[in-house]
Amino acid sequence: MSTRRSNDFPVSPILPEETSYADPEQHTPERNLERPAGAEPGVSETVVSPSSPLSDRNHEEGSRPVATEDKTPESSPSNFRKNNKTAVSIILVSTLFPILFASVVGRLMFESARWKLEKGGSLGSLEQLMGSRTVGSTLWTVIQFRTVNLLAAALVLVWAFSPLGAQAILRMLNSRSRTDSRSVTIASFDNLSRSWFASMVSVGGVSGGQNRGLLEDIANIYTIVIMEPRSNKLDAVDLWGNVKIPMMDSDATDGWNKVAGDVNKIQYSSLVGIPVSYDNLGDATFSLESSYLDLECPEADRFLGGELRYAPKWSNVTDVFISPTTGSNNPRTDKYPNGTWHGYDHRRNTSDSGYPQWGIAVDRFVDRFWFDDESPRPESYDNPYLDCPIVFTNETGMDFSPTKLLLRLSLRASSIQYWMMDEIEITCHMSQKYVESRISCSNENDKHRCKVVEQRRSEKRHSPESISHLSFPRAFNYIARDLPAATGKQLADATDPSVFYLAHPIRATA
Repeated sequence: MSTRRSNDFPVSPILPEETSYADPEQHTPERNLERPAGAEPGVSETVVSPSSPLSDRNHEEGSRPVATEDKTPESSPSNFRKNNKTAVSIILVSTLFPILFASVVGRLMFESARWKLEKGGSLGSLEQLMGSRTVGSTLWTVIQFRTVNLLAAALVLVWAFSPLGAQAILRMLNSRSRTDSRSVTIASFDNLSRSWFASMVSVGGVSGGQNRGLLEDIANIYTIVIMEPRSNKLDAVDLWGNVKIPMMDSDATDGWNKVAGDVNKIQYSSLVGIPVSYDNLGDATFSLESSYLDLECPEADRFLGGELRYAPKWSNVTDVFISPTTGSNNPRTDKYPNGTWHGYDHRRNTSDSGYPQWGIAVDRFVDRFWFDDESPRPESYDNPYLDCPIVFTNETGMDFSPTKLLLRLSLRASSIQYWMMDEIEITCHMSQKYVESRISCSNENDKHRCKVVEQRRSEKRHSPESISHLSFPRAFNYIARDLPAATGKQLADATDPSVFYLAHPIRATA
């Protein structure tokens, strides 16, 4: 047995080459999916994360000041001239205007001179009128006769409308952006609210039929996003146009911090974003409160050629819904001793090759007072936010110890010793981070495309960072039990895409 720290642990374990799909860019499932621009009104988005808000009751609407700019890419002069038939007409009119103007005003000068002659005008005025039948001749007549009078000024002023009129018409081709700032209603998912997993009904430790369809949908979406191409993983939005929230650097300042411009330097907190929508086609800038789970994993133990049941930590994992003392499967009455590992042992009632290739466990839960509906408590605690971290927001004088997460990986040793396994145990410190993100949305092809441009630590009051959605047994049970089996890859199959993702988070997996 060899024990290593995280900096001694190999960046990527030796993974077998038997993987389905050699070229993930060509065979990823999402190629057959339509990608809508964002969340449609009244449609619940399915988000695969420990804190998935999976119902439309988590969909909140609030009025926030939003600066909108009614401008589109078609406003540029080049696109305007190229694509707008009106622009062609304007250019034609600006060309014909001086010709038509000269024809009309030149004829007017001739008729004025004849009328002046009939009435008995001076020779100088007749010369001025007859010599002012075009713009050039008007200026030349003024210079030649060196006559500065009201008639000369009037003639120059009239003929000045010829070039000025043409230029005025051409200026209609030029467009300028006009900023129209106003408040609009922003609709977004509240990922601080209760997870859907916490409200699921469990029968005998196994989810009822009413939950099976939802869990299968989550498994499908998880498989899609975990196998998406590199370009999608680096994009600011997910496959459905929902904005993804980056993770803040631990050394970030207390104020606003700009998000890196290089997409390769941005680490997103989830592969699935937060649906955001507003009823306006202009650009928008607004702030959004959200949270994500942050993991620091300093401990990694690797057992070469061993078997999973010999791993010291995982051998002590107790199923979340199974009490070690009473055998009960009701999480509302069980007590989970802190400092012991609680998860879901997929080897239970399965063969050595029939269980998933990885699993997770945690070492502590919140007291059952905070998730047991039958526990006596003041009426003020009977609220829809029970079974989620927000219930601790206003609590003081309580002891919150850090929570650890145990990740178990099982890998085939090599092609020569395929019957043997290398097992890896990674211990991580969990913390729930709360951030405020400044989001900028633009209009592209009549669809909103949003991205986070700045972030800062949330200035609102929140529950302690040591409390997360994984701190509640009911929610954690479904995550620990169903997520490792989501891709359908068992121990005897090719390497699970989830394991590939852990080794190469950005590279597309098979």
